[in-house]
Amino acid sequence: MFVAGLFICTLAAAYLIFFGLVIWKKEELQLLTFFNEKQFHGDRHKLARAAGRFFILTGILAFLLPFSLHFIHVLTGVVFAFVVIGGIAVLIFYYHKWNSA
Repeated sequence: MFVAGLFICTLAAAYLIFFGLVIWKKEELQLLTFFNEKQFHGDRHKLARAAGRFFILTGILAFLLPFSLHFIHVLTGVVFAFVVIGGIAVLIFYYHKWNSA
């Protein structure tokens, strides 16, 4: 079971890190679901940097998740979920903050 989880999490991590790098370095903000080019009037560079870093961090955490579940404790999955949900909330907060500026 550990090998299957490791394989799935590695694929998900690679996917998240790849898209994080594309969003951050190439500033491809249309990959973000909530981004609308016509309605956004804020700083695109700050949004691309924050969203890209969030995706990369989530990818790293997704890679570490099966190791922490196997070697530490099952509750690390709950902590992982709270970190991701909190990160999404912070990202949406900053999106609205930069859009109103």
